[in-house]
Amino acid sequence: MISSKYRLLTLLVVLAVAVLAAGCGGDSQPSMTGQQAEQAAKRAVAQLGDEFEFESIADLDHDGVYEVSTRQHMTGNMGWMGGIVFRLEADSLVYVEASRATERGGGSLVFDSDQAILTYSAWRQTDPHCCPSMKVTEILSYQARTGFRRLSCDTTEAPAP
Repeated sequence: MISSKYRLLTLLVVLAVAVLAAGCGGDSQPSMTGQQAEQAAKRAVAQLGDEFEFESIADLDHDGVYEVSTRQHMTGNMGWMGGIVFRLEADSLVYVEASRATERGGGSLVFDSDQAILTYSAWRQTDPHCCPSMKVTEILSYQARTGFRRLSCDTTEAPAP
């Protein structure tokens, strides 16, 4: 049986495809201020349920539509998964994609002007399951038509738990 989380993500993907197929999109200037957009995004994220948390918002590709980064709490011992991205269109969230932080577990995706900063833990082959020894930071650019593109990547030793 499919869980409600996966049904929600499936519904969001279907809505995103419908919006793109209809040719909907933003103007060159945002229709609301950054503060108004952040408040609308937080309300929309709250409607997704308790397992989602607002993380960051910006008009990354300057197309007049804000991108919103969220975290999702996974059941079990997985904890928070960072980097689920939506576009804020008419006070509603349209699913864009889940970042590599979500694929690997943990992490965050925050926006800084026209770039996204993705951070997550990474394991060496000799690391125990509990304790990744590396931290990865990726700087990404974003365009609505092509998604995220990596500009740079830096791996450092993670602090001891």
